[in-house]
This record gives sequence, C-alpha cells and structure tokens, in this order.
Amino acid sequence: MHSTLPSVLARHAGTIPNQLFTRILKKGVLEKQRTFAEAWTWAAQWAALLAERGLERGDAVIMALPNCDAFAGAYFGALMAGAVPAPVAPARRLAADDPYLATLAERIRFLNAKALVVPGEQAELAQLPQFKQVAVLTEGQAEAMTPNYDIHSTADDLGLIQFTSGTSGDPKAVLLTQRALLAQTALLQTSLALYDRFQDWAVSWLPLFHDMGLIGFLLTPAFTGGLVNLIPTEEFIFRPASWLKALSETKATITGGPPSAYALCAKRLKDAASYDLSAVRVALVGAETVTRESLATFGEKFAAAGFRPTSFMPTYGLAEAALAVTMPPLDRGPKFDEVDFAKLADGEAQPAVSGGSRLFASVGRPLPGTEVAIVADDGTHLPERRTGEIIVRTPSLMSGYHANAEATQYALRNTWLWTGDLGYLADGELYITGRKKEVIIVGGRNYYPDDVEQIASAVPGVRAERVVAIGVEDAENMTEKLIVLAEADPEEDCDALRLRLRQTLVAAGYPAGDV
Repeated sequence: MHSTLPSVLARHAGTIPNQLFTRILKKGVLEKQRTFAEAWTWAAQWAALLAERGLERGDAVIMALPNCDAFAGAYFGALMAGAVPAPVAPARRLAADDPYLATLAERIRFLNAKALVVPGEQAELAQLPQFKQVAVLTEGQAEAMTPNYDIHSTADDLGLIQFTSGTSGDPKAVLLTQRALLAQTALLQTSLALYDRFQDWAVSWLPLFHDMGLIGFLLTPAFTGGLVNLIPTEEFIFRPASWLKALSETKATITGGPPSAYALCAKRLKDAASYDLSAVRVALVGAETVTRESLATFGEKFAAAGFRPTSFMPTYGLAEAALAVTMPPLDRGPKFDEVDFAKLADGEAQPAVSGGSRLFASVGRPLPGTEVAIVADDGTHLPERRTGEIIVRTPSLMSGYHANAEATQYALRNTWLWTGDLGYLADGELYITGRKKEVIIVGGRNYYPDDVEQIASAVPGVRAERVVAIGVEDAENMTEKLIVLAEADPEEDCDALRLRLRQTLVAAGYPAGDV
C-alpha cells in the first residue's frame, strides 16, 4: 500500500501522467480538466503557497469550497505541506449578518486553523474582522506559485478532519489518518472491482465537503487511478437533469447519491428515453433510509434509458469509519426484508407472516477485513434477527473526535466503534432500523420515526416528505409521547387532516399522542 495520499498522486503522475483524473462540469460544459501529472503539479503549487504562508506540520486548513478544480489541489497540497484539510460547506453569500459566517469563524477557532481556502470571488472575506487572524487563500494565489513537490507527511499523520453529526447528534470533528483513508479506498477498490482504470469512471454531484463525496468520489479515484466527473452540488439541486445528462454524455459506470436524489429525478424528469444510462454498473445508495419506492420509481422510469436496477447498491457507512462499512454483492440489486411490526417494537426482527409489517433494505455484508456486530446496551452480542446497536471494527477507523475526549471514549471501546445506529443481522447481511437517539419509547416499546413519517406522508392532504415524528417527555405517565408534525396542502382543512392522520397511525399500531 502507498505510504501517503500524496505519494499515490505522485506515483500516478509518474506512471500514467496523461490519464485524466478530474473533470469539472458546469451546465453541461467542461470547465476544467486535469491529468494526473497536472493534478500533481497543481497540488505542489498549493503546497508551496501554504508553506509560504507559514503553515506548519499538523496545522488545520479549512476548505470552504464547492465542487471545483481548486478543491483537489488544495486538499492534496495541504497534505504535501504537512497540514490537515478540514472541508466545510462553502459560503453562499458574503453578507456580514449571514449566520453561516459566524459558524465558519467558530470552526476556525475550534480547530485553531491557520488557513481558510475560499473561491476567488470570495477573497474579500479576508477583510472581515472575524477572519483577520487566518490566511485567506484562493486559487489565483496558488496559480502564481512555483511548485514544491516535497511531501511532509506520513501515513500516521491526519489526512482529514471531517465535520459530522457524530454518534450523539452533536456536531463533531472526526479525525482520520492517511492510513485509515488509504485503507478505505483499498476496500472500495476491492468491493467495487475497480481494477481497470480504463474501464471505470465516475460522475458525482455529492459535495466534496461530505465524506461520501470526498472519500468515495475523489480519494478513491485518486487511489485507483480513475477518472471522476464532478458537478457542482447546487446545479444538481436546481437542475436534477444535470446528473443524468452527465452520466449519459460521459458514459460513466459509477455514481451515487441518497435515495431522495433518485426519487427526485424520477419525479421531475419527463423524457426518460432521452438519457443513456446503460453504462452505469454501480449506483451507490446511502446517507438516508432506503425505501423500496424510492428505488423502484427510478428503476422503472429509467429502464427506458437502459438503467439496470441491479446496479443499485444500498450501503451503510459513516465518517467515523472513513465511509463504507457494508455493501451488497455487485450486480445483485436491492434486497428487502419484511418483518413483523409488533415483534419489532419488542426488539425482534422476525419475518412477517400476516398483519402489520415493516420493510427494511439490506445494506449488504461487511467489507473485507471489517467486522459488524449487534449489541445490547450492556455490550452483550445479540444473535441474528435481534435489534440493537451496531458496532464496527475496521482498518479505516477514526482516531477520535477533535477536542472531545468524552465522546471519543464513548464511541471507541475495546477496538470497536459504537455507531449509535440501530439494526439487525439476517443471513449475515445488515439492516438499519434507526438511530439510537431517535428511537421513541412509549410504554416500553420502541417506535422508529422513519416508520411513522412514511405512513403519515402517504395520507392524502399531507405534503410529500414534509413530516417529522418526535418523542417528547410525558412526565405524568413516566414515558414518552409520540408527536407528529405534518405540513398540509394549502387547500386542506387542517382539523380534518389531523383526524385522518391520527386514525391512520392508530390503525397502523402507533400511539399518536398529538398531530
């Protein structure tokens, strides 16, 4: 295995210098592309810039960039200089009263970051008082530098500080070494059979400040010597067709997104036959609860475009494991398990025979060298088809959380990562049932918000995907109360809709306390 991420890039720059590595697509037009040789020089220019600005080994570099050419250069350049990249969402506007800028300044203070990388049009951030103590850098400054090709980091140095909701729901900064990131990219290469760089290339709109976008669609191609076509995230949000057009025009074989992205395309895009998705062999699905409907609607609609539902790969992962933990076999397609609803509330995931049931998607088996177990609160390992907390042991495990020893000690116990996610195993495959912190306990029985929200969303008069189920303390009865918040269609009678929702939920076995 390569010793560092920059050394991976250096090796490809030497052995396949003219092989394309990144292409930036905007509104269907190629904005910028770089070969591995060009990417290596670009990173070396960023390394020289950071060194000139006085960054030292271990210093954090906040990267507030969209999906753009500067991201890859700044990321690898920071590692070459011995610094640590910490990607965050980019600023949308530069108004002094924008709450985002206060959050950005707080993250700089939290990490004691020495540099902030922003798009060229946001260079004026350097003039704001909250950013006076940090070097504000742009790609124009890097372009003027003479490359510095020296690598000042090792495999055990941090390769990424990934901001995440973490296992408790509070924002945390996950610390990942280059060794962990390289282990993850090697696992993805094996699991996705990425052995021929001339046969596979990717398209992604996923934000690079998120682990699925960065590790899955930048670091993995960097490791395998593959090509990735990057679309600005906001372009997909406003024009979902940009994703499928890019897949069609590039004949990409790999892509990914949350279930809602596939469902959005199925809902919004009209002429399915105008796209060509026949080359897609891997369509990763993650980051959200996977429903049969979200994938079936896309698969059925875009069959006319040559899309094969067997390409769908629902996966499980989290930043603390440097992304992926489990994956299904290639070319199998989604697999669902229908379990008895009443028994599920008591912690058993038994196959449904009749009556109420709940459908869960398999997220596959553990990646090579990775272990997954289901445990009770006291750490006792549970047998198959018993629900409990998911714990993980993997070569790509995080080092801990930045400046949060208590959370680190809670999450990392006896070489296992306690994820805070709930699920069960069946025939060796993992099924996710919810989040430990989100489970609503009424009268000693467990209810999952996702279940409630799916049922309530199907009630006529409720705006699609505008439902939230929460648990609030019921001090009088010494338990929790299930509360459903739903957004009504404008023409609906809210009182009548509230009654329909309560009746529907009660009929489905949910003790709706209020709507």
